[in-house]
Amino acid sequence: MIRFEIQAIINKMTVYREGCVRVHLKEPNAPMKRDNEFIRQLLLEYEQGDDIDLVVTLCINPSSDELKRYHHVELLCDAGYFIRIKEDLYRMTNQGYDYLEVIKNEDVWAKTKEAVPKLGGATLGMMKDIAVALIKREAEEKLGIIL
Repeated sequence: MIRFEIQAIINKMTVYREGCVRVHLKEPNAPMKRDNEFIRQLLLEYEQGDDIDLVVTLCINPSSDELKRYHHVELLCDAGYFIRIKEDLYRMTNQGYDYLEVIKNEDVWAKTKEAVPKLGGATLGMMKDIAVALIKREAEEKLGIIL
């Protein structure tokens, strides 16, 4: 009996990088909500890192934190802020750098997050638009020019 269970697990795996395997699960583990704060943290982490690529690897029995990280990097790819280079390698796009540039400022980020509940929610694109509008308003006040 154990032999068949092990064989069933092996059949769901593929080796994809030095000793790591990916398990192909048919059922999702749990629903996952988008966490905009976590997305910002990922963007900041990438920019502050020493490497040009972000490595996101899922091995057997990933923790909920590993799943969250993987899921949010994939969401960043969906939005055009990251691009997948290889199976577990990603890099930030110019659009990702532009978004990060406007949400780096703590005041702008706080005001952007405050605006979202007032709207009843917002897409990632809307959050970028709100942050850009806030930066433009700040630039107009400081520089005296209309952008």
